This record gives sequence, C-alpha cells and structure tokens, in this order.
Amino acid sequence: MKAWLLVAFLGVFVNFASSQLTPWDNQLFDFGWSPYVPAITSCSRIPITWNDRPTANPSSTSPYQILILYGGYQPITIATEASHAYDWTVGLPLGGPYILYMKDANEYTGGTSLVFNVQDPGVGVTCGATSQFSTNSLQVTSAGTNAECSNVVVTTQGGTPPYTMQIFANERPPKTTTWTTSTMSYTIDILPGQQFFG
Repeated sequence: MKAWLLVAFLGVFVNFASSQLTPWDNQLFDFGWSPYVPAITSCSRIPITWNDRPTANPSSTSPYQILILYGGYQPITIATEASHAYDWTVGLPLGGPYILYMKDANEYTGGTSLVFNVQDPGVGVTCGATSQFSTNSLQVTSAGTNAECSNVVVTTQGGTPPYTMQIFANERPPKTTTWTTSTMSYTIDILPGQQFFG
C-alpha cells in the first residue's frame, strides 16, 4: 500500500542543507496557467498548459495527471490528459492553501504550482459540486522545529511499511523519501520563505 502523507501545511524560513540529503525528484516538464496568481476564484475556468523542459531526459509520456494537494488529506486527481492542455473549472472549498502537482504516465514529475487559495465568486454565482477531500488512512504526527537545517520527526500509526512521503514545495519538483519503521527523521532543506506540504 502506498501511503500518502500530507501531514500539514507549513511555512518555513530555512536554507538548503548539505548535499547528503535526499535529492529532489527529476522534473521533466513545467506547467502553469495565466494569469498565474495565488488567489483563484471558485467556479472560474483555469487553462492549464505544460511542455517538456529542453533538458528533459527522458521526454515526458502521456497521459498526464493533475492532482490537487491539501494538507492532511488524500490528493484529488482532477484530470488525466493525453494532450498538453486542460481547462479546469475550480470546484474547491473556499480557502486553502492548495497546490497543484503534475506527473506523467511513468511517474516523472512536472513539479508543483505556486501555493494558492480559493476565493468566493461573489453573490449569485453558482457552479457544480465542490470537490471533497478524503482524510488519510494513516495517523501522522510530526515533532520538531522548522529552524534552518533542523530535523522534523514524522511518526505514522496504521498502514503497512514501507511508508512513502513526498515533500511538495512551492513551484519545484517534489522530494520522495521512503522508510520502513513507524518513525522517520526528515531534514528540512527548503529555500527561505518557501511554503510546503509534507
């Protein structure tokens, strides 16, 4: 069982740590929308597009998945798409913070979007059903500080090891780490001011 651990949303002010840390995943393609802003109106249509990076090796492979991440919940897949574009009608609960994540058919990443919030569309505007997030099947707790190069201890209850955790930082590829016991220590190596899901 692959366990997704989206523990909480954290804002941190840390620097990159030593090169002995787990590397960030290989990002083959980039995605975004226009206007690329951190506040999105509920019910609006967002045209998401993506293209391979010039240095992609190998090239990305369709179909592509677009997922929404929200701290403490399972990701929601909003699209599986063969082309390099998708028109997304925003049907998320108001608030946030949220982040979009993309991957290709071979699990290579397109990285993440900026962190965004969903705002009210205004009086009289209605749209379809709002996406509902499912809670994690694991109980996950963390302890420690978000100080520069410090360790956060992540403890899981439930599920079957090995556990996989992905760190999703603002506008970059995720970092994937796996461990076989119920407790794991993770060294924070996010740029100053970066927000992340982990």
